[in-house]
Amino acid sequence: MIQKKFTYSQNFVKSPGLIRGLLDKTNIGLEDVVLDIGAGRGKITKELCKVAGSVIAYEQDRTFWDLLKEIKDDKEVNPRNNLNLVFQDFLKAYLPQDKYKVFSNIPFNQTARIVEKLLLGKNPPVSTYLFMQFEAARRYVGRPIGREMMLSIILKHSFKTKIIHNFDAEDFTPPPGVQVVLVEFIRNEDFNQQEFRKFGQFVKFFFKLGHPELIKSLRKIFTEPQVQKMFSNFQMKRDATLGDIGIREWTEIYDVFNTLVDDKKRRIIYGIEKS
Repeated sequence: MIQKKFTYSQNFVKSPGLIRGLLDKTNIGLEDVVLDIGAGRGKITKELCKVAGSVIAYEQDRTFWDLLKEIKDDKEVNPRNNLNLVFQDFLKAYLPQDKYKVFSNIPFNQTARIVEKLLLGKNPPVSTYLFMQFEAARRYVGRPIGREMMLSIILKHSFKTKIIHNFDAEDFTPPPGVQVVLVEFIRNEDFNQQEFRKFGQFVKFFFKLGHPELIKSLRKIFTEPQVQKMFSNFQMKRDATLGDIGIREWTEIYDVFNTLVDDKKRRIIYGIEKS
């Protein structure tokens, strides 16, 4: 049986000046450990070495290994010797256990898996800056660039999310056939991993029910008086869908769940007991 080799396609940024301008929009500084995922030819890696405390560059394509080794060993390009190379698939690599940040032009066909590993894992980055297709960004940012979706709601519990740059196709080689943006995810200072995970399970439960109507979904867990009171107190429209309400309303609904819902319904949400 012949095994098919899977490759990660990438569009590389052409201008070092553009990269420097983008880094100026971030909060990356000399005290930071920064990950570069899919380092490729090393243009982003070079600029990161100038502004970060240390850089961990991941690259699994052997085509680029010699180029990256040259950057690491070149004292003019890397005078502070702060580059660490990991020649491995990032999705199989271990993440740092201490605080770190990410600035990366990731392979677009691996966006979902990379975002999940970084932001939904055990130790999310303090700050994350990812190049991605606009359509993918809508799933993670939600409002104001589109309707809220399951992941945008979950992430907004513990991250500030927004697009900080819109690229032109000519900024890349080869030019992509889609709109590309740079998305920023800033982790809240009071981040609590356990609470983030529980809120995520709560939101995911309702989106997985298959009822787009908010009122029908809430009735699965809340009593009718609780549902009516929430719609009145939180000023939600009777015909609202799950994507029509924002993080404020979802947080308020979650607070009611934690305060008033009995243990049996809690077990349903967290998958311990079937509804």
